[in-house]
Amino acid sequence: EYDLPRRENALLDRYASRVVDRSNGRLRLLELGSGSSQKTRTLIGAAIERHESVEYTAIDISLEAVRGAAVQLLDRYHQVEVRALVGDYFQVLGEVAPQPATLALFLGSNLGNYPGERGVALLRALRGALAGRTVVSMVNALSREGRELVPYAAPRGSMAAQLAATLPDSAVVGAFHHLPAALMEDLDSGLDADVV
Repeated sequence: EYDLPRRENALLDRYASRVVDRSNGRLRLLELGSGSSQKTRTLIGAAIERHESVEYTAIDISLEAVRGAAVQLLDRYHQVEVRALVGDYFQVLGEVAPQPATLALFLGSNLGNYPGERGVALLRALRGALAGRTVVSMVNALSREGRELVPYAAPRGSMAAQLAATLPDSAVVGAFHHLPAALMEDLDSGLDADVV
C-alpha cells in the first residue's frame, strides 16, 4: 500500500462519524469503484453505530472483487444490506436510483480511469442520480499509462472543480486536491503535506 491510500484511510478514520452524523435516518452508501470495499468499512461501521443499520451499493467492474467484498461485509456486519452492481459505470448507472440520505463515494483515484472527455461524460451520466446528494471525492488528477501514474490536467484545473462544475446540484466534498499531481506520481516516496 502506498502513501495515498494510507492518507485516505486516516481521513476516513478521523471523520467517518462526522460524515454519518449529517444524515437523517438510515444512511445509504453508494460507492463507485468499490473494489474490496476496504475503505468504506469505516463509514459502514460508523453508520451502524449511529443508525443501527446501513444500505450499501457497491459498483465495480470486477465480479470477484464485489463478490468477495459482499461476503466479507455480510460476515462482519449483520446490520448491512449489500447490493452489488458489476460493470462499467456507464453500463450500470441506470440501475441506481439514490434515495434520500444517500452518500455517494468516489474513494481512491478510480475516476482517473476515465480521463478527458470520457471522465466528463461519466460525470454527466451521474448528474441526475447524484442531484441533491453529497459526493465525497478523493479523486486526484492522475491517470494510468501502462503501469505508471502520470499527472492529468483536468479541464477545470482540478478534479474537485471538475466535479463541482459537472454536478452543480450536488454538494462536492474533496480531499487531496491541493496536492500537485507531480508530487504524487512517485509512489515510492512519502508525501510531505498537510491534509485539509
